[in-house]
Amino acid sequence: MIGKWHLGHHTPDQFPHNRGFENFYGYVSGGIGYWDHNQGGGHDWQRNGKTVREEGYATHLLADEAVRMINTHDQQQPMFLYLALGAPHLPNEAPAESISQYQHIEDSERRIHAAMVSELDIAIGQVMKALVANNMDKNTILFFASDNGGLIKNGMPGIMNTLANWSVSLFDRPIPIAGLEFFASNAFDGGSDNLPLSGGKGSLLEGGVRVPALIWWPEKLSPKKYDGFVTISDLLPTLLEATGRPLQNPKQIDGVSQWQSLTNGTPLEITPDYFVATFNGSALYRWPWKLIDLENPRLYNIETDPNEQTDVSQLHPELVNSLLHIANNWTDQPNRGISVLGALLDMDSFGGGEDREPWAEAAQKNAQQ
Repeated sequence: MIGKWHLGHHTPDQFPHNRGFENFYGYVSGGIGYWDHNQGGGHDWQRNGKTVREEGYATHLLADEAVRMINTHDQQQPMFLYLALGAPHLPNEAPAESISQYQHIEDSERRIHAAMVSELDIAIGQVMKALVANNMDKNTILFFASDNGGLIKNGMPGIMNTLANWSVSLFDRPIPIAGLEFFASNAFDGGSDNLPLSGGKGSLLEGGVRVPALIWWPEKLSPKKYDGFVTISDLLPTLLEATGRPLQNPKQIDGVSQWQSLTNGTPLEITPDYFVATFNGSALYRWPWKLIDLENPRLYNIETDPNEQTDVSQLHPELVNSLLHIANNWTDQPNRGISVLGALLDMDSFGGGEDREPWAEAAQKNAQQ
């Protein structure tokens, strides 16, 4: 596993190399400075639980590690490589030579964003070249996806936008209060464009939830656009069927295999319900329907209305009630996050100086308490 983890780092047993991966190189938090590799005042760059300090742009370092893993792999053994590149997540940072290619873009944040995407493309190209050079390309399935819609200006939900606008009206940026500067950065530094979809990262609208994805296996899949409803929950059962492995996970799997649909191009008629929760509420998908805002429900047919322009809840009251019942009884998981006040007082700033021990060492201390 290479790159961004962001699935728990309070103690080392939550790190990737203690969760089934043989090797881990990258960072465990939600975002780091691309050059300094710091997050929230602590250095967050490690190899298998031990902090490492290396110079270089994070996307370059992660790509180099992926290429090295491919080049040194025993080709008699199967390989699973999870490469989680952070780009183009905030902060907006890229090499000067990449930024210079986009001088025609007036908005400075979008200019850097474009450069970060270019660096992402180059990194993936290096991985593909390594697969070809090692004769692994024809027997490799490559799956690519984003994790959420792109961050857009003034696109953060509710209170975050309000706090950001209030803070900027009082202070010049960077705002001297770290928590407020974090909100301002998320509200005003976004360089994405999700049009024609509405909304962005953090929103329940399709611009915040629907993401680009591709699956590549030229020996089995012909080039085409697939218009079926696919969620990240479908990935595990799909890959298991594609590789001829039976589904042996004893726990219930929310997703379904989409392999036959991907190979024949015919979308599934029925897919599992899919639940999405954000800072600003939740939504339930039952393709082609999408119910948003459980307090004041709105219903959209996102197959015919992906831009969510027409609320049809009044036309389908029974369906709305059925979906509300399912959404309100969706299994809740324990809240493992810190409080909102705790986050404000100790914000997850991306990059910047160090004022605490590295995250790997902090996790070791937490385990001993």
